[in-house]
Amino acid sequence: MDVLAQLADYSLSTRLYDAYLSVPKEVPKEVPKEVPKEVPKDDPIILNKNIYFWCFFVAKYGMEVKMDLTNESKEKIEQIEEVRKNTHILKEIKYKRVTFEEDLMYAKTISMSTLKVLCLMNKLSILIIKNKCYYFFNYGTTIHLLENNRVTFDIKNVEEIESKYYFLDTKPLKAISSYKLKDLRDIGTKLGIEIDVGTKSRLKKAIYDDILIKLNQMI
Repeated sequence: MDVLAQLADYSLSTRLYDAYLSVPKEVPKEVPKEVPKEVPKDDPIILNKNIYFWCFFVAKYGMEVKMDLTNESKEKIEQIEEVRKNTHILKEIKYKRVTFEEDLMYAKTISMSTLKVLCLMNKLSILIIKNKCYYFFNYGTTIHLLENNRVTFDIKNVEEIESKYYFLDTKPLKAISSYKLKDLRDIGTKLGIEIDVGTKSRLKKAIYDDILIKLNQMI
């Protein structure tokens, strides 16, 4: 057999080229691009350190700090400088400047009084639910909720929270003379305290003492 004839099937001849063009080509499938998921603006931020300070921080600076909770020392120094220029803020709530500064700079978790100063000075509204109680520092137009270490932006159900939980200021309970029996019964009901024994209503002091014990256990 002729050698050239044997190689005909492997050489780039017109016949082979035409045969190549006649074979249907598989069109590669287009891989769809992954569209990044948009993070809802009202997604809560979960905090795991110095909860009250960082709650103030994200309430002040908004969603842009969601993934970048930094500049802690810088912010604290700025807040101390502002308070020194506005010491009347501390006088309004009877809070000592040295106590505020030491608590802000060195405490692992700042106190409610320090948080109240920060909210008042920066015109912020923060509502904190803790057990069956709530704190509410209401000095701004947008209300932020802190519950179970989660900060939720711009809440609307304030009245529902107020009716369900017991309101706390920086001090858990006033003197017994500040309350009527009905007031203490309402507080006790919110805290899950027994108000009546059988058909008899408990005395004012007994309810007050139970409320005080309960609050000391809860906060």
